Amino acid sequence: MNHLLRLTVCHAVLTASFPLAAAAQASLPATEAANGPPSRLTAPALPPPSTELSSGGVNTMRSEAGLDIEAEQVPSSPAERLRPVMRNDITYLCGGIGDEEAAYMKSEASSYDLMLTFAARNGAYLADVNVDIADGKGKMLLRTRCDSPLLLVDLPRAGNYRIRADAGGHVIRRSVKVNAGRKTGQHLATAVLTWPQQVAENPSGRASGGGAGGSTGSGMR
Repeated sequence: MNHLLRLTVCHAVLTASFPLAAAAQASLPATEAANGPPSRLTAPALPPPSTELSSGGVNTMRSEAGLDIEAEQVPSSPAERLRPVMRNDITYLCGGIGDEEAAYMKSEASSYDLMLTFAARNGAYLADVNVDIADGKGKMLLRTRCDSPLLLVDLPRAGNYRIRADAGGHVIRRSVKVNAGRKTGQHLATAVLTWPQQVAENPSGRASGGGAGGSTGSGMR
């Protein structure tokens, strides 16, 4: 009799526990019910830093510190670095620092009427020269500063012109005659303006170690 009573009680307890387990299972989220109990939470992994160049106007590189550095774009040829300037109907071109620029300036000389070369008496080229050009009557036509040892000028007409050049506070004046012979190739007038040795020794006026009659040597613009 006691054995039968114990079996009846156990059956009643088990029967009552089944609805409770089903209700607890139904209350779990769908993902937990399907995948089991949640695992330990972890921080999401960060993507590795990109090393690609940007698609903007200026390319960038990524440094070791993770900072973007703009890649400086330097013109590769004298034709890209040296551009003619027009002022008061006069076109001029300044350049000639380094062998490559000097060769380019001489190749372009056939398109101009006047070539001025700035040098010291020891043969070194000079730069940072203030140049004034006036016609034969003294009318000012061009006033500019050349940061290189060669200056090409396309003048409006044939005739006499007055040149005033100032390097390091030392002024040189020169008169040049320009011929109207561009078609024959004999139109180009040239003048080499030379300054005392102390002007060449001034770092602000010296352009390079080359000579005025030949190679310019290397220099920075």
